[in-house]
Amino acid sequence: MFLLLILLLGSCQKETVTEVPINLPPTPIISNDQSWAVVTEAYLKVTGEMDRNSRIQATLRKGTILEILSSQIDRDTGNIWYRVRGDNLTGWVSSLSVKQFENREQAETASREADREKR
Repeated sequence: MFLLLILLLGSCQKETVTEVPINLPPTPIISNDQSWAVVTEAYLKVTGEMDRNSRIQATLRKGTILEILSSQIDRDTGNIWYRVRGDNLTGWVSSLSVKQFENREQAETASREADREKR
């Protein structure tokens, strides 16, 4: 029995653990740079430039969801313009004609509510 105890204790030696460094690529930080807009007017002209009189690229209906790519202030009027992307179009819309949201889910909820108001 004594011999068995010595064998058991002898076999319970600590194993040497070797640490291997792992180099992972940097994980992008989730950013809130992306924002969304929902058209609030019955019809909204998307223009090629930051000007309501600029060439019209498309006319959108109330409730349309747009991705906001950037924003600029019109120095003449002080109005904020959004460069937006929608279904097969990119252009400019006045901030007075849309409502901005932090994420697409909020924009989709607002779009559904706008759709109910149209009925």
